[in-house]
Amino acid sequence: MLSRIKRYAALTIRFASLGYPVLLLVIIFIINPFIGERNATIAFLLYLPQSVWVCSALPFAGIAWVFYRRWAWLYLPLFIVLLLGMGWRLPYSVQTGSDGSLGVCVMSFNRGQHSSYSLQPFKNDERPDVILLQEARGRESNYRRSPGYKEYPHIASIGEFIVLSKLPIMEVSEVRSPHRVLFGARKVSRRTGVQAVQGDLLAMRIELELAEGSRFALYNVHFPTPRDILNDGKKGGFLSGLICIPGTPMAEKRSRYESYWRKRIVQVEDFINVLSKDQLPKIIAGDFNMPSNGLIYRLFAESWQDAHKKVGKGFGYTFPGRTRNPFSLGSAWLRLDYVFSSACWDVVRLTVERKGNSQHRPISAKLVLRESS
Repeated sequence: MLSRIKRYAALTIRFASLGYPVLLLVIIFIINPFIGERNATIAFLLYLPQSVWVCSALPFAGIAWVFYRRWAWLYLPLFIVLLLGMGWRLPYSVQTGSDGSLGVCVMSFNRGQHSSYSLQPFKNDERPDVILLQEARGRESNYRRSPGYKEYPHIASIGEFIVLSKLPIMEVSEVRSPHRVLFGARKVSRRTGVQAVQGDLLAMRIELELAEGSRFALYNVHFPTPRDILNDGKKGGFLSGLICIPGTPMAEKRSRYESYWRKRIVQVEDFINVLSKDQLPKIIAGDFNMPSNGLIYRLFAESWQDAHKKVGKGFGYTFPGRTRNPFSLGSAWLRLDYVFSSACWDVVRLTVERKGNSQHRPISAKLVLRESS
Protein backbone atom coordinates (compact mmCIF):
# COMPACT_ATOMS: atom_id res chain seq x y z
CA MET A 1 0.00 0.00 0.00
CA LEU A 2 2.77 2.43 0.95
CA SER A 3 4.70 1.63 -2.22
CA ARG A 4 1.58 2.33 -4.30
CA ILE A 5 1.13 5.72 -2.62
CA LYS A 6 4.78 6.55 -3.30
CA ARG A 7 4.37 5.53 -6.94
CA TYR A 8 1.26 7.69 -7.37
CA ALA A 9 3.01 10.59 -5.64
CA ALA A 10 6.00 10.26 -7.96
CA LEU A 11 3.72 10.19 -11.00
CA THR A 12 1.88 13.28 -9.72
CA ILE A 13 5.11 15.19 -9.20
CA ARG A 14 6.38 14.20 -12.64
CA PHE A 15 3.11 15.16 -14.30
CA ALA A 16 3.01 18.53 -12.50
CA SER A 17 6.65 19.48 -13.09
CA LEU A 18 6.77 18.41 -16.73
CA GLY A 19 3.14 19.07 -17.62
CA TYR A 20 2.94 22.64 -16.32
CA PRO A 21 5.15 24.00 -19.14
CA VAL A 22 2.69 22.56 -21.65
CA LEU A 23 -0.23 24.12 -19.76
CA LEU A 24 1.51 27.51 -19.75
CA LEU A 25 2.07 27.37 -23.51
CA VAL A 26 -1.60 26.49 -24.03
CA ILE A 27 -2.65 29.46 -21.86
CA ILE A 28 -0.32 31.97 -23.54
CA PHE A 29 -0.81 30.94 -27.17
CA ILE A 30 -4.36 29.53 -27.27
CA ILE A 31 -6.53 30.39 -24.27
CA ASN A 32 -5.49 34.05 -23.91
CA PRO A 33 -5.85 35.12 -27.57
CA PHE A 34 -8.86 32.96 -28.46
CA ILE A 35 -10.90 33.01 -25.23
CA GLY A 36 -9.32 35.97 -23.47
CA GLU A 37 -11.81 38.60 -22.35
CA ARG A 38 -14.77 36.27 -22.89
CA ASN A 39 -13.94 34.67 -19.53
CA ALA A 40 -14.03 36.77 -16.34
CA THR A 41 -10.95 35.16 -14.80
CA ILE A 42 -8.79 35.28 -17.92
CA ALA A 43 -9.82 38.89 -18.59
CA PHE A 44 -8.57 39.87 -15.14
CA LEU A 45 -5.31 37.92 -15.43
CA LEU A 46 -4.50 39.58 -18.76
CA TYR A 47 -3.99 42.89 -16.93
CA LEU A 48 -1.52 41.48 -14.40
CA PRO A 49 2.26 41.76 -14.88
CA GLN A 50 3.18 39.06 -17.37
CA SER A 51 6.12 38.05 -15.17
CA VAL A 52 3.49 36.31 -13.02
CA TRP A 53 3.38 33.54 -15.64
CA VAL A 54 7.14 33.08 -15.51
CA CYS A 55 7.22 33.16 -11.70
CA SER A 56 4.45 30.55 -11.52
CA ALA A 57 6.70 28.13 -13.43
CA LEU A 58 9.72 28.53 -11.15
CA PRO A 59 8.55 26.10 -8.39
CA PHE A 60 7.82 23.46 -11.02
CA ALA A 61 11.21 24.06 -12.63
CA GLY A 62 12.81 23.54 -9.21
CA ILE A 63 10.95 20.26 -8.72
CA ALA A 64 12.03 19.09 -12.17
CA TRP A 65 15.65 20.00 -11.39
CA VAL A 66 15.61 18.03 -8.14
CA PHE A 67 13.73 14.91 -9.26
CA TYR A 68 14.01 14.81 -13.07
CA ARG A 69 17.20 16.66 -13.87
CA ARG A 70 17.59 15.15 -17.33
CA TRP A 71 14.25 16.75 -18.30
CA ALA A 72 14.75 20.08 -16.51
CA TRP A 73 16.49 21.58 -19.55
CA LEU A 74 13.06 21.77 -21.19
CA TYR A 75 12.35 24.83 -19.03
CA LEU A 76 14.99 26.89 -20.83
CA PRO A 77 13.23 26.89 -24.23
CA LEU A 78 9.95 27.26 -22.33
CA PHE A 79 11.07 30.56 -20.82
CA ILE A 80 12.33 31.76 -24.21
CA VAL A 81 9.01 30.89 -25.87
CA LEU A 82 7.14 32.56 -22.98
CA LEU A 83 9.11 35.76 -23.51
CA LEU A 84 8.16 35.75 -27.20
CA GLY A 85 4.53 34.97 -26.36
CA MET A 86 4.51 37.89 -23.92
CA GLY A 87 5.54 40.25 -26.74
CA TRP A 88 9.32 40.52 -26.32
CA ARG A 89 11.11 41.57 -29.51
CA LEU A 90 14.73 41.90 -30.59
CA PRO A 91 15.77 45.30 -32.03
CA TYR A 92 14.92 45.33 -35.72
CA SER A 93 15.28 47.97 -38.41
CA VAL A 94 13.59 48.35 -41.78
CA GLN A 95 15.23 49.76 -44.86
CA THR A 96 12.89 51.34 -47.37
CA GLY A 97 13.55 52.80 -50.77
CA SER A 98 10.44 54.96 -50.69
CA ASP A 99 10.61 58.70 -51.22
CA GLY A 100 11.11 60.59 -47.94
CA SER A 101 8.11 62.76 -48.81
CA LEU A 102 5.90 59.72 -48.20
CA GLY A 103 7.13 59.28 -44.62
CA VAL A 104 5.39 60.46 -41.47
CA CYS A 105 6.37 60.30 -37.80
CA VAL A 106 3.42 59.96 -35.43
CA MET A 107 3.60 60.42 -31.66
CA SER A 108 0.83 59.42 -29.24
CA PHE A 109 0.47 60.35 -25.59
CA ASN A 110 -2.31 59.96 -23.03
CA ARG A 111 -1.59 62.91 -20.78
CA GLY A 112 -4.06 61.92 -18.04
CA GLN A 113 -2.30 61.50 -14.66
CA HIS A 114 0.84 62.90 -16.26
CA SER A 115 2.34 64.05 -12.90
CA SER A 116 3.71 67.26 -14.48
CA TYR A 117 5.60 65.20 -17.04
CA SER A 118 6.83 67.28 -19.97
CA LEU A 119 6.54 65.82 -23.46
CA GLN A 120 9.06 68.36 -24.78
CA PRO A 121 12.30 66.31 -24.43
CA PHE A 122 10.82 63.24 -26.12
CA LYS A 123 9.20 65.43 -28.76
CA ASN A 124 12.50 67.17 -29.49
CA ASP A 125 14.29 63.82 -29.81
CA GLU A 126 11.73 62.21 -32.10
CA ARG A 127 10.63 65.32 -34.06
CA PRO A 128 7.19 63.93 -34.94
CA ASP A 129 5.16 65.31 -37.83
CA VAL A 130 1.96 64.70 -35.89
CA ILE A 131 1.26 64.50 -32.15
CA LEU A 132 -1.91 62.76 -30.94
CA LEU A 133 -3.06 63.57 -27.42
CA GLN A 134 -5.71 61.81 -25.34
CA GLU A 135 -7.34 63.09 -22.13
CA ALA A 136 -6.46 66.62 -23.20
CA ARG A 137 -9.90 68.21 -23.07
CA GLY A 138 -9.88 72.01 -23.03
CA ARG A 139 -6.15 72.37 -23.66
CA GLU A 140 -6.16 73.23 -27.37
CA SER A 141 -5.67 76.96 -26.73
CA ASN A 142 -2.71 76.19 -24.45
CA TYR A 143 -0.92 74.33 -27.22
CA ARG A 144 -1.70 77.07 -29.73
CA ARG A 145 -0.06 79.64 -27.44
CA SER A 146 2.88 77.51 -26.32
CA PRO A 147 6.22 78.44 -27.94
CA GLY A 148 7.32 74.83 -27.41
CA TYR A 149 4.86 73.69 -30.08
CA LYS A 150 5.20 76.53 -32.57
CA GLU A 151 6.38 74.08 -35.26
CA TYR A 152 2.83 72.69 -35.37
CA PRO A 153 0.70 75.27 -37.23
CA HIS A 154 -2.26 72.91 -37.69
CA ILE A 155 -4.15 72.10 -34.48
CA ALA A 156 -7.62 70.63 -33.99
CA SER A 157 -9.59 68.98 -31.20
CA ILE A 158 -12.73 66.94 -30.59
CA GLY A 159 -13.76 66.12 -27.02
CA GLU A 160 -10.73 64.80 -25.13
CA PHE A 161 -8.66 64.45 -28.32
CA ILE A 162 -6.14 66.95 -29.71
CA VAL A 163 -3.98 66.69 -32.82
CA LEU A 164 -0.91 68.88 -33.44
CA SER A 165 0.33 68.62 -37.01
CA LYS A 166 3.03 69.96 -39.32
CA LEU A 167 0.99 68.54 -42.22
CA PRO A 168 -2.17 70.23 -43.50
CA ILE A 169 -5.33 68.96 -41.81
CA MET A 170 -7.93 68.43 -44.52
CA GLU A 171 -10.80 67.04 -42.48
CA VAL A 172 -11.69 66.15 -38.88
CA SER A 173 -14.52 63.95 -37.58
CA GLU A 174 -15.42 61.78 -34.61
CA VAL A 175 -15.82 58.01 -34.35
CA ARG A 176 -18.42 57.07 -31.79
CA SER A 177 -19.63 53.68 -30.59
CA PRO A 178 -23.33 52.88 -31.11
CA HIS A 179 -23.55 52.15 -27.37
CA ARG A 180 -21.79 52.88 -24.10
CA VAL A 181 -19.79 50.28 -22.20
CA LEU A 182 -19.97 50.80 -18.43
CA PHE A 183 -19.51 48.55 -15.44
CA GLY A 184 -21.95 49.11 -12.59
CA ALA A 185 -23.43 52.53 -11.91
CA ARG A 186 -20.41 54.56 -12.94
CA LYS A 187 -21.16 58.23 -13.51
CA VAL A 188 -20.76 59.88 -16.87
CA SER A 189 -17.17 61.05 -17.13
CA ARG A 190 -16.39 64.71 -17.62
CA ARG A 191 -13.31 63.57 -19.56
CA THR A 192 -15.28 61.89 -22.34
CA GLY A 193 -18.12 64.39 -22.33
CA VAL A 194 -20.53 61.68 -23.49
CA GLN A 195 -24.21 62.21 -22.94
CA ALA A 196 -26.38 59.36 -21.68
CA VAL A 197 -28.10 58.94 -25.06
CA GLN A 198 -24.81 58.75 -26.97
CA GLY A 199 -22.27 56.01 -27.38
CA ASP A 200 -18.66 56.27 -26.24
CA LEU A 201 -16.45 58.67 -28.19
CA LEU A 202 -13.70 56.26 -29.27
CA ALA A 203 -11.57 58.21 -31.71
CA MET A 204 -10.92 61.37 -33.65
CA ARG A 205 -10.42 60.85 -37.38
CA ILE A 206 -7.98 63.27 -39.03
CA GLU A 207 -7.42 63.37 -42.77
CA LEU A 208 -3.93 64.64 -43.58
CA GLU A 209 -1.97 65.39 -46.74
CA LEU A 210 1.65 64.39 -47.28
CA ALA A 211 4.13 66.70 -48.98
CA GLU A 212 3.59 65.22 -52.45
CA GLY A 213 -0.21 65.34 -52.19
CA SER A 214 -1.14 61.84 -50.99
CA ARG A 215 -3.83 61.77 -48.34
CA PHE A 216 -4.17 59.36 -45.44
CA ALA A 217 -6.46 58.88 -42.46
CA LEU A 218 -5.04 59.12 -38.95
CA TYR A 219 -7.14 57.92 -36.01
CA ASN A 220 -6.49 59.27 -32.50
CA VAL A 221 -7.91 56.51 -30.27
CA HIS A 222 -8.88 56.15 -26.62
CA PHE A 223 -11.06 53.23 -25.57
CA PRO A 224 -12.84 53.41 -22.19
CA THR A 225 -10.82 52.21 -19.22
CA PRO A 226 -11.79 48.86 -17.61
CA ARG A 227 -10.52 50.19 -14.26
CA ASP A 228 -13.88 49.78 -12.47
CA ILE A 229 -14.34 46.10 -13.29
CA LEU A 230 -10.69 45.32 -12.54
CA ASN A 231 -10.91 47.03 -9.14
CA ASP A 232 -14.10 45.11 -8.39
CA GLY A 233 -12.39 41.86 -9.41
CA LYS A 234 -9.61 42.41 -6.86
CA LYS A 235 -12.11 41.53 -4.12
CA GLY A 236 -12.17 37.94 -5.35
CA GLY A 237 -14.75 38.30 -8.09
CA PHE A 238 -12.15 37.54 -10.78
CA LEU A 239 -12.32 33.88 -9.71
CA SER A 240 -15.92 33.70 -10.91
CA GLY A 241 -14.67 32.60 -14.32
CA LEU A 242 -13.43 29.39 -12.70
CA ILE A 243 -15.68 28.97 -9.64
CA CYS A 244 -19.32 29.42 -10.53
CA ILE A 245 -22.11 27.56 -8.74
CA PRO A 246 -25.59 28.52 -10.05
CA GLY A 247 -27.62 30.61 -7.63
CA THR A 248 -24.61 31.88 -5.68
CA PRO A 249 -23.19 35.44 -5.47
CA MET A 250 -20.19 34.25 -7.49
CA ALA A 251 -22.49 33.22 -10.34
CA GLU A 252 -24.10 36.66 -10.29
CA LYS A 253 -20.66 38.27 -10.42
CA ARG A 254 -19.65 36.15 -13.39
CA SER A 255 -22.81 37.16 -15.23
CA ARG A 256 -22.14 40.87 -14.63
CA TYR A 257 -18.45 40.62 -15.50
CA GLU A 258 -18.88 38.66 -18.69
CA SER A 259 -21.79 40.88 -19.79
CA TYR A 260 -19.42 43.85 -19.57
CA TRP A 261 -16.68 42.09 -21.56
CA ARG A 262 -19.14 40.93 -24.23
CA LYS A 263 -20.24 44.54 -24.75
CA ARG A 264 -16.62 45.64 -24.94
CA ILE A 265 -15.82 43.02 -27.56
CA VAL A 266 -18.85 44.10 -29.62
CA GLN A 267 -17.71 47.72 -29.31
CA VAL A 268 -14.28 46.80 -30.67
CA GLU A 269 -15.81 44.83 -33.55
CA ASP A 270 -18.04 47.80 -34.44
CA PHE A 271 -15.00 50.09 -34.39
CA ILE A 272 -13.01 47.77 -36.65
CA ASN A 273 -15.94 47.52 -39.08
CA VAL A 274 -16.23 51.32 -39.28
CA LEU A 275 -12.53 51.76 -39.99
CA SER A 276 -12.46 48.93 -42.53
CA LYS A 277 -14.79 51.02 -44.72
CA ASP A 278 -12.26 53.88 -44.84
CA GLN A 279 -10.58 53.64 -48.25
CA LEU A 280 -7.59 55.84 -47.41
CA PRO A 281 -4.29 54.46 -46.06
CA LYS A 282 -4.76 54.36 -42.29
CA ILE A 283 -2.70 54.84 -39.15
CA ILE A 284 -4.52 54.05 -35.89
CA ALA A 285 -2.75 55.17 -32.71
CA GLY A 286 -3.51 55.95 -29.11
CA ASP A 287 -4.54 54.40 -25.80
CA PHE A 288 -6.50 51.23 -26.56
CA ASN A 289 -6.74 50.11 -22.91
CA MET A 290 -6.17 46.49 -23.94
CA PRO A 291 -3.32 44.13 -23.03
CA SER A 292 -1.29 42.77 -25.92
CA ASN A 293 -2.02 39.08 -25.41
CA GLY A 294 -5.81 38.81 -25.30
CA LEU A 295 -8.74 38.27 -27.63
CA ILE A 296 -9.40 41.99 -28.17
CA TYR A 297 -5.79 42.60 -29.18
CA ARG A 298 -6.00 39.69 -31.63
CA LEU A 299 -9.01 41.32 -33.33
CA PHE A 300 -6.96 44.46 -33.96
CA ALA A 301 -3.79 42.61 -34.96
CA GLU A 302 -5.70 40.56 -37.53
CA SER A 303 -6.99 43.77 -39.12
CA TRP A 304 -3.85 45.94 -39.07
CA GLN A 305 -0.12 45.63 -38.51
CA ASP A 306 1.22 46.39 -35.04
CA ALA A 307 4.28 48.65 -35.15
CA HIS A 308 5.81 46.96 -32.10
CA LYS A 309 5.52 43.53 -33.71
CA LYS A 310 7.20 44.92 -36.82
CA VAL A 311 10.11 46.95 -35.47
CA GLY A 312 9.76 47.26 -31.70
CA LYS A 313 12.33 46.13 -29.16
CA GLY A 314 11.90 44.57 -25.75
CA PHE A 315 8.34 44.33 -24.43
CA GLY A 316 7.31 47.86 -25.42
CA TYR A 317 5.34 48.31 -22.18
CA THR A 318 3.66 51.72 -21.82
CA PHE A 319 1.69 51.45 -18.54
CA PRO A 320 1.91 52.17 -15.67
CA GLY A 321 4.81 54.57 -15.75
CA ARG A 322 4.93 54.61 -11.94
CA THR A 323 4.43 51.46 -9.89
CA ARG A 324 5.66 49.63 -6.80
CA ASN A 325 4.56 46.23 -8.07
CA PRO A 326 7.38 43.77 -7.26
CA PHE A 327 6.42 41.50 -10.17
CA SER A 328 7.27 44.30 -12.61
CA LEU A 329 10.42 45.41 -10.73
CA GLY A 330 8.92 48.87 -10.33
CA SER A 331 8.51 49.40 -14.07
CA ALA A 332 5.68 49.31 -16.60
CA TRP A 333 4.08 45.91 -17.21
CA LEU A 334 1.35 46.47 -19.83
CA ARG A 335 1.28 47.56 -23.45
CA LEU A 336 -1.90 49.67 -23.63
CA ASP A 337 -0.71 52.26 -26.18
CA TYR A 338 -0.25 51.19 -29.80
CA VAL A 339 0.40 52.29 -33.35
CA PHE A 340 -1.45 50.17 -35.91
CA SER A 341 -1.43 50.78 -39.65
CA SER A 342 -2.71 49.47 -42.97
CA ALA A 343 -0.48 47.02 -44.83
CA CYS A 344 0.39 49.76 -47.36
CA TRP A 345 2.70 51.38 -44.78
CA ASP A 346 6.26 50.29 -44.06
CA VAL A 347 6.91 50.66 -40.34
CA VAL A 348 10.48 51.93 -40.00
CA ARG A 349 10.83 52.73 -36.29
CA LEU A 350 8.97 52.53 -32.99
CA THR A 351 10.17 54.24 -29.81
CA VAL A 352 8.71 54.09 -26.30
CA GLU A 353 9.78 56.87 -23.94
CA ARG A 354 11.22 55.32 -20.76
CA LYS A 355 12.49 58.22 -18.65
CA GLY A 356 9.38 60.10 -17.53
CA ASN A 357 7.01 59.41 -14.64
CA SER A 358 3.69 59.82 -16.46
CA GLN A 359 1.15 57.03 -16.02
CA HIS A 360 1.20 56.40 -19.77
CA ARG A 361 4.52 56.42 -21.62
CA PRO A 362 4.39 58.29 -24.93
CA ILE A 363 5.23 56.35 -28.08
CA SER A 364 6.49 57.45 -31.47
CA ALA A 365 6.47 55.60 -34.81
CA LYS A 366 7.98 56.41 -38.20
CA LEU A 367 6.05 55.01 -41.17
CA VAL A 368 6.56 55.31 -44.91
CA LEU A 369 3.74 54.97 -47.43
CA ARG A 370 4.57 52.69 -50.31
CA GLU A 371 4.60 54.58 -53.60
CA SER A 372 2.10 52.22 -55.25
CA SER A 373 -0.55 52.95 -52.57
